[in-house]
Amino acid sequence: MPTPEYCLLAIDWWPLCMTKAEWSGWIQAFGSVLAIAGAYWVGERQSGAALRQQHLLAERTESERRKAIVAIAAAAQSRASEIGAIFDEQKIDLARFFREYDKSIVRSLATALSGIPVHELGSAAGVAALLNLRDQLSFLEGSIERWETHRHDSSVVEPGTRDQYDEVAAENVRKHVLAIQRQFNILKTSLGSSGGV
Repeated sequence: MPTPEYCLLAIDWWPLCMTKAEWSGWIQAFGSVLAIAGAYWVGERQSGAALRQQHLLAERTESERRKAIVAIAAAAQSRASEIGAIFDEQKIDLARFFREYDKSIVRSLATALSGIPVHELGSAAGVAALLNLRDQLSFLEGSIERWETHRHDSSVVEPGTRDQYDEVAAENVRKHVLAIQRQFNILKTSLGSSGGV
């Protein structure tokens, strides 16, 4: 007795009619292909999601690093502006100067700027601005130190020229403060940060 055949959708046409064993083989083969395709699709989606997550984390880390660099530079620029304000007055207010200026703060900010890895800034303009900002901070400290030293040394400042000397010293300090402001703006722009600081 021949093995009974079962036809797909009850269509009696020889390619659609097979025995139970043949149908079982075809269904198993089709199921295996679907399982392989499904496993590939799931794996592809998971690896894509992991890759997107990794890129997002890298972007967030880069953004935080840039914000930290801008924050350090902003602190230096802010401190320089405060010092510059003392020297912007018609006559330098010595009491205010001694209350607000401390060279260790300026040195600490210059050290913090020196600690920034310039090779990670990503632009020549940013590298130049950071290095110039650090140098201008040191120059500012030197200008103030020379002014302080010479204020107490009568052999350097001739009698009757103290006000002129103070004006020249103040102009030198203002020059460095303006340079620090320019370099900070260049650095901030090169790092793509326009707000927040």
